[in-house]
Formats: sequence, structure tokens, C-alpha cells
Amino acid sequence: MKILLLTQYFLPEVGASQTRLYETAQALRRCGLDVEVFTSMPSYPQGKIFADYKGCFFKKEQVNGINVYRIWSYASNDLSIGKRLFSYSSFTGLAVTAFTAVKPRPDLLFVESPPLTLGVTGYLLSRVWKCPWILNLGDLWPDSIFALGAMDKESMAGKSLLKLESFLYKRASGITAVTEGMLSDLRHKKAVPDEKLFYLPNGANVEMFHPAQDFHKQKQKKFIYAGRIGRAHGAEIIAKAAALTKHRRDICYEMVGDGPELPDLKRLISDLEIDNLTLLDPVPLSQMPQKLENAYAALVTLKDLSLFKGTRPAKMMSPLAAGLPIVYSGAGEGADIVEDTCTGLVTPPEDEKAFAEAIIWLADHPEEASNMGKRGREYAEKYLDWNVLIKKWLQDVQEQIILS
Repeated sequence: MKILLLTQYFLPEVGASQTRLYETAQALRRCGLDVEVFTSMPSYPQGKIFADYKGCFFKKEQVNGINVYRIWSYASNDLSIGKRLFSYSSFTGLAVTAFTAVKPRPDLLFVESPPLTLGVTGYLLSRVWKCPWILNLGDLWPDSIFALGAMDKESMAGKSLLKLESFLYKRASGITAVTEGMLSDLRHKKAVPDEKLFYLPNGANVEMFHPAQDFHKQKQKKFIYAGRIGRAHGAEIIAKAAALTKHRRDICYEMVGDGPELPDLKRLISDLEIDNLTLLDPVPLSQMPQKLENAYAALVTLKDLSLFKGTRPAKMMSPLAAGLPIVYSGAGEGADIVEDTCTGLVTPPEDEKAFAEAIIWLADHPEEASNMGKRGREYAEKYLDWNVLIKKWLQDVQEQIILS
């Protein structure tokens, strides 16, 4: 059986969706499937095509055993909705060339959203190839765009996206969601029938990440944030917490990532005269185990938006697998996991004082921090292993779609 993953973003780009799709592809290969990827030239998150791919319109390569087809698309990391939609639509249009590039045709098409517009290409290709297609929702578009204020729901563009969403949900052979909250919204708010819904939560590579030995005995306790620095994440709370903990010379912060809010974050760090926070460029997935191995705890932050009540951030999965306790600023599924499993501390979203107090408490209680990390590793081994998650998802898809 051959599966084609259609996505605008993939390795060597660094990001949550890129990592999730790569791990999905590798886990599917371990299930004995032939997996290929059709994507764009890498440009995320800087919005500039990587040097090794500049000047290419089409390129085929292998990424750790996976055949990857790449097509040029307009690259932009501009926050304006116009440029972002143009970037999405350029790939949406050009991705139809997969019909001539991918031989033989796939038995199943797996289409990543966002961007939701890529579902149009998935629908057209499925008609031409006469194969079923699954719309994989890493985020609920256009709800998230409306919630962040990037687009007015009543605008022409907003109404058009809502119509597109409804069209694609009706035409897709199946729809995959990454959280239980999203599944609930799809059932009750979007009226998607149960037989179309599949659950594939974010997982962790438990073989790649290993708990550090005696990390709780560190004299300099590093609290690390690794991931996108975007509007939804509210990462500025880390800078504010760093300012509130300046007096603690045993506490330091490291933020590994990039994104559209990074310039504002740098200005905030300068204004607050913070000297205990280091900003680093994103690193490949292969380097993340070492980053986490040298940390004391992980930081996960989200804005105070009702949309995120059904969010389970991908950036919390690797720290759990690495045996790190988590300080979580936010609410929803991710916060519930941390609280229910006693794998860290949860504070209200956008409350820098409570966030700083939780960080200080964790730094002052190394034995409890160590126990939280151990429970996190146990949880990851039992519930987050990509191999287990993908095998269960594949069985459900084969029963509902392939064999029905």
C-alpha cells in the first residue's frame, strides 16, 4: 500500500508540523507501507527558500529513506493575511503537478492542513487518481485565524474560507484531528459524521529522547522553550518571568526557535534589561535530544484564547519523552495532561507572576522535579510512542476507508 503525504512544510524545515509529519511517515514505513511526500521548497520559518534549493522549480530527493518531491511556491513569513494566503495558494495550485510527478499513483492521499486551501488540491488529485483522501487537521482553520484577529469572520475572505471548509469536510474520505477537543468541535460544531473522524494525537519519539541522569542536581537550572515564537504562543511571558526572577542567579532561560513575534520579543528583552535569557536559532530534530538533556525543565506557553482549550501543544511531547518536568502557562488539554499525570506545574495563561512563582518552586524542589520528569517519561512510553499511535490510526483507516 502506498501513501502520499501532501504538505506545504516538511524537513529540513524545523517546526511542530514538520516533525509530526516526518515521524508519521517513518512510523508508516515501519508498518510496511510505501510512503512518499509531495511538498514545497523549504522556507519555514524565515520565509526565504533555503540556499540549497534556490533556483529550483522542481526537485526530487530522499530524506532518511523517504522519497520527497518538491515544487517551488511563493515563500513568505509576512504576518499580513494577503501575503500568507498568496503563499498558500501558490503551493495549492502548483501541487497539482503531483499527478505527473508521482508514479505509480498512491492508494491513499494524506493532506495536511493548515493551509486549508491545500484540501482543494487533495480533492482534485483524489478524483484523478481515484483514491481516497484524508484531510489531516493540525489546526482548525479558519477558526484559529478568526480567534487571533488575523481575519474578520464576516469579511469576504472569512466567509469564503468557511464555505471552503464545509466543502472539503463533505468531500474528504476521512478527517484526522490531533486533539480530542478538535474531534468534539468537528462533531458538534462542524457536523462531521463519526464515521469520517479519526484521531491521531501528537506523539513523541521515545527511542530518540532519553532522560538525563541526575539533572535535578544541576547548580545552574536551565528552563528551556523550544518551538515557534508566534502570535498564538504568548512566549513573551517567558521574558517577563525572566525579569521577575533576575535575583535568582541559579535560574536561567533558553528559547530555541523563530517566528514572526521574535522581533517584538527581542525588543521586550532589551526594554526589561534581561540578562538571564538566551535566544537561539531553531535546530534540527536530531539536535533536540542534546538540547533537552542539558535542561532542568521545559516551558510551554499559550495565549488566553478559548480556541486553545482543545489544544495539546506538540512542544510538550519531546520534553515528556526526555523526562523533563514542564511548567505550562495555559489551559485546555495540554494543561490537563500535565496536571492529571503530575508531570509539571500549570499556571493561568498570560499570568507572568504565577509563571515565575512556579519556576522558582520547581527550582527549589529538585527531588519533586525529578519525580515529575520520571512520570513524564512513563507517560510518553505508554501513550505517546509514534509507533503505537500510527499503528492504531492505520488500523482504523483501513477498516473504515480502505476495506469498506
